[in-house]
Amino acid sequence: MGVYGYRISSYGKGIAAFGRFNSIYGALGRARVLASGAGVVGPAATAVGIINDYNSMQSGEIGSQRFAYRVTGGLATLGASTYVGAQFGGPWGAVVGAAESLTVSEGEDGYMYWHNKMSENLGNIEKGLNSCTWMPNGWFR
Repeated sequence: MGVYGYRISSYGKGIAAFGRFNSIYGALGRARVLASGAGVVGPAATAVGIINDYNSMQSGEIGSQRFAYRVTGGLATLGASTYVGAQFGGPWGAVVGAAESLTVSEGEDGYMYWHNKMSENLGNIEKGLNSCTWMPNGWFR
């Protein structure tokens, strides 16, 4: 009787596990259909980004160096995500593309923060030196 009870409970658990697996697998199948259509979005978004950045450069909003950084980052992201997606499957390519895109974007933001702070600090030092009111720590007047 104990063995029979064990078989019934494991059989019941197997049915429940299969039901969960089936619902998850079905969702993944639907996601695969969406992902195949989304595979066109990456190159299209990169092309639109390059066009927008080019227009921003032509209007003077960004310089040629920032344009080059954005284009290089966009193409590198597209290339890496396409390669990883082809080698290991679409979801891994999407993860790599999102991670690299975030890295490129945050790299630009980090550089701009550093550049603005350094410009501000160097301007304050220059202003202090020009007014003869600033002395390095440890110097006496």
